[in-house]
Amino acid sequence: AALSLWHLDRLPVLQEDEPWILSPGYKLFTRGTYGSDLFAGLCGMERHYLEFMPLMSLLEGAVARVLGFGVVQMRLVPVALGVATVALAWRIARSLAGPAAAGLTALLLLLWQWGPGRHPVLATGIPLVDLCRSARYDILVAPLGLAAWWFWHRSRRPSGAFLAGTLAGLAGLAHLYGLFWIAALGLDHIAGPAISGDEPDRSRIWRLLAGALLPCGLWGGYALSHWSDLRAQMWINRREFDLTRAGFFIESLLNEAHRYALGVRHPETLLRAGFWLLVLGVPAALVWLSARAFGRRDRASRALVIPSLVLPLLLALLVRNKRFDYLASVAPLFAILLGWGLARLIEARGYSRAVAVALLGILGAQGAWAIARAHRDAARLPAPANLFRALRLEIAPGSRVLGRLRYWIALRDAEYRAFGLPFLLSDPRSSPVPISLEEALSQTAPDFVLIDAPLARALSGDSSHAASARRDEFWAYMRRRGARLVREIPDVPDGPLRVYRLGP
Repeated sequence: AALSLWHLDRLPVLQEDEPWILSPGYKLFTRGTYGSDLFAGLCGMERHYLEFMPLMSLLEGAVARVLGFGVVQMRLVPVALGVATVALAWRIARSLAGPAAAGLTALLLLLWQWGPGRHPVLATGIPLVDLCRSARYDILVAPLGLAAWWFWHRSRRPSGAFLAGTLAGLAGLAHLYGLFWIAALGLDHIAGPAISGDEPDRSRIWRLLAGALLPCGLWGGYALSHWSDLRAQMWINRREFDLTRAGFFIESLLNEAHRYALGVRHPETLLRAGFWLLVLGVPAALVWLSARAFGRRDRASRALVIPSLVLPLLLALLVRNKRFDYLASVAPLFAILLGWGLARLIEARGYSRAVAVALLGILGAQGAWAIARAHRDAARLPAPANLFRALRLEIAPGSRVLGRLRYWIALRDAEYRAFGLPFLLSDPRSSPVPISLEEALSQTAPDFVLIDAPLARALSGDSSHAASARRDEFWAYMRRRGARLVREIPDVPDGPLRVYRLGP
């Protein structure tokens, strides 16, 4: 936990998603409305924000209300959730396979390097270490899913199944794929009696579903009560849920390898122990535990194998967006699998123990070096506080600002709008009732426009006719409003940030 707090303001570089997720919850706890002014005027988002599940936003909004508004405060939430994930994975591994497997599980979660690192978000390549530093909802799904597993398998009381369902439902309110835990737990309950020839206890399944229905029903009722806004916002994301399209599942499955970001094109990947543990060790552990689960009818093995298969498979089939972040729920399961297998190898005599110990030594050294390298690189980055201070000196509270979402953290007292908002309002793929870009910019009516280096490249990089026309229309609006450069701030990780002031 202490290491996770080091350079928390700049490692990783502040992402667009982080303020975006915070904004509805923060508005609720400060002004009483669950909406986002960052997208005011688009599909009712300033009134009711329904585009993503609410739980992480609510949690972050509550923390910001208590601890204050800033990058570190925002990221304290995922750090705490990362600690909870390690603790739950350790406890589950201990209950299934003993203290040695539990210790190895925790070690793997902290040092197992899947990818090459040195990425804007995946700085170390160690899934949990990277994801618990980014204020996204994925890290909330992981502890809720593991907690659901715990109550499902460790509580024989009727309330245990209901509580497991409630926790799985809450995982679904963190992100929709959190509901995959319901399928995993239900399938495990059916598989046991199917193997033994007994009749499954259907009442447990009903209690699981009833528990999940409690939080999901509350959110569903709220969302459906604002049907026009819900329909409009879901229309924006219609391509992500086009399950009826021919080839959706095959295309999604074939693209799944991209999610894991293994860096197979980097030659040094073949020298990374974590890579081989993932591509060879995890399948080997699954085969070994599957033989125990279904051959020997070992209940503990089955309890781990089924979610370790179901969650990655459903992600591969049903989730078109191949973000690495979604693996936050898979990484603990894989760590328990490998922790169990490595513990058994170490307990054995002969070469297997030596190989396992050597592999862990190499993995630990490579993981520690990846963490040290990431912090070394972070120490060279400018502190966000300096940038935020410069922006606040230039832009008065109450000004209307158009810029990338990450800079809203510096200007919470301004009327901040996402830079993409006018483009979304004028795009027929994003707005059910599109208007011209000129009209959208006039409706947004910014007093200041912030353009950093990545945004400047985006405004000049697409050579297509449509993009060129929209770019010309944007700069024509800027000239019409008498935009002038009032400051250029050099200390920005992605390049200089230019502040333009617009006239009346």
